[in-house]
Amino acid sequence: MRYLLLNTFFLTFQWFLIQLSYQISVVFFLVISLFTDKSCCGVLNSQVLYFTNYYMNMLRYKKKETYLIILGKKGYRALSRKYRSVLRSVFFDLENEGVSFSISYIVMNHICMNTSFDVCCIIYNSFINVFEHVASIFFLPSYQLFFEFVKNNFSKYYCFFKSNTRLFFLDSNYIYNFYEFAISCTLLNAISETKYCVFGARAKAMDLVISNTTELIISLRMAYNNLRQSSITTEIVEILTASIAIK
Repeated sequence: MRYLLLNTFFLTFQWFLIQLSYQISVVFFLVISLFTDKSCCGVLNSQVLYFTNYYMNMLRYKKKETYLIILGKKGYRALSRKYRSVLRSVFFDLENEGVSFSISYIVMNHICMNTSFDVCCIIYNSFINVFEHVASIFFLPSYQLFFEFVKNNFSKYYCFFKSNTRLFFLDSNYIYNFYEFAISCTLLNAISETKYCVFGARAKAMDLVISNTTELIISLRMAYNNLRQSSITTEIVEILTASIAIK
């Protein structure tokens, strides 16, 4: 029950982060961009690249301190020169390790220990179906903001729970453990969605290859039939011309 209540707090807090980003007190923003190094996935990386540039420019226009973390070699090649001064970490070859909670936990733990932020924005591709995917942005609060939000709003939901859970529920270690679990699951979901989009992009690329090959075969067959028919017509005309000349 305590887990469900904390999960409700964590998900509800997402609605307040967009308005919170306009406040003067929120200064430090961390942007995490997920790229893929697989082939036939240029459309995925171009969407993440566009939204990363757009969001970084918007935060700079609002005079916010921004940091950037890149997941993927292709993203590093595209963004390292432009955002060299704000680039904090780069992670390579995560796709080769497979999608697992342990990988996402290690990455988020490294990020939280080495980078201070108020709001974290994860930019990734969200899977809709095999032939459709969209770029998405997920907002995460810092532990300090989340702890203050839980502490200030706990009394509103406390009436639905037993009184003997209060002291244990407000324990900072318990809330911090849940926070680590929640942000790791969020990154795990983003990595999983990116992997699904990779499969979709490859399937779409193969479908385009098949359709283009089919069209090429049809056009070549028509060209072959036209040449064959013209050669047959020429031979018939020559035969008729020769027979008339003999008579």
